[in-house]
Amino acid sequence: MPSPQNRWNSTTVLTVATVIVVACMFIPFGYLIVYPFRLFNTFVHEVGHAVAAVITGGYVESMVVNLDTSGYVIRRGGWTPLVASAGYMGSILAGAALLVAGRKREWTRPALMVLGVSTLLATAIFSGSGQSLMAFAGFGLGIALLALGRVQAKRKKANAHTDALGAGLIIATLGYAWFTDGLLTWAIGLLIGGGVLVIAFYASSLIQHLTVLFLGVQLSIDGLDSIQVLFRLTTSGHGHNDAVNMSEAVGLPPAFWAFTWGLMGVMVLVGAFWMFWRQEHPRKQ
Repeated sequence: MPSPQNRWNSTTVLTVATVIVVACMFIPFGYLIVYPFRLFNTFVHEVGHAVAAVITGGYVESMVVNLDTSGYVIRRGGWTPLVASAGYMGSILAGAALLVAGRKREWTRPALMVLGVSTLLATAIFSGSGQSLMAFAGFGLGIALLALGRVQAKRKKANAHTDALGAGLIIATLGYAWFTDGLLTWAIGLLIGGGVLVIAFYASSLIQHLTVLFLGVQLSIDGLDSIQVLFRLTTSGHGHNDAVNMSEAVGLPPAFWAFTWGLMGVMVLVGAFWMFWRQEHPRKQ
């Protein structure tokens, strides 16, 4: 007799993931449950800008995520049309990629590993301002020294200098992250990236599958909702945003670009769900 988790096919897991995301939008205080993942959506959005800037010859000086789920990237150079588009489209493409990966349970563990590692790398390279990579390396070294201190303690060879140095490095790097406005961005990257890797290595295949599809649905819905908010802002003429940047770079009204990104996002997600459906309902020969 198959185990309960083996009886959950991909469509069932997707349905459960979607119900969880949608329910959190309506139940009292449900927003608190998805709030960390909304911050992660902003993180992915800003990483999209940062990566687009770098691959088109630019340089990222700072990447910051704020508590109100807003964020920004300060860059030098890069091709503005791609950089401006890569935020909203990047989060939707990430969500679509996770939905496609969720078609098969055997794909979910590699997908989580890729997501976890790429999130930690983006945190190390872009988060905050200044020498983020060096600070991140110092933080990792501090964790390693504390772990070494625990191993030494178990072997009754404890060295107070090891623990002190490790704690000092961690405190110094967290202080640096706070000073450069990157502490929240670091927290998002470390907690989500590290958490995803823990699930990839230690959770059951069902939990891995549910995590991939939950994140896919959350990123997709939040990405489309963000574009809807952007469209309302552009039609009312409020604020400076990605659509305004795009309009200034290539012309046409900001509302046109918000609508275009929304339409492209819907098309990407329809394609992802179509691929998902075909996997679950292969055409009879």
